[in-house]
Amino acid sequence: MNFKYDGPKNLDTQTAKVPYHRIMKKSYTTAFKTQVVLEVLKETKTVNQRASEHGVAPTVLREWKQAALTDLPDRFERRDSVTDLKAAHAREVEQLYVEIGRLTTHVNFLKKKVPS
Repeated sequence: MNFKYDGPKNLDTQTAKVPYHRIMKKSYTTAFKTQVVLEVLKETKTVNQRASEHGVAPTVLREWKQAALTDLPDRFERRDSVTDLKAAHAREVEQLYVEIGRLTTHVNFLKKKVPS
């Protein structure tokens, strides 16, 4: 886009047309974020050096690092809770099959005892 500015024509802010370039916010994939955070956690280089290497603002890297460190314990806890939930579900299914077998036996017994 070429904008030509010929000097002040109308300085009224209500009617003045000023070129406006909207800056799009960068978005990064989770794989990229993970890779960069792992490199930052190794601490072989400073956060500022890593930021300049990857073209990311240092404050953004610090936020990603902090988010990773705060979420890390939850990741392991969730995995343990999923394992516990699967085990509890398996126990419940087994108990229900036992109950079905017991009730089937009672129904068959009652069918034989009660005349039709």
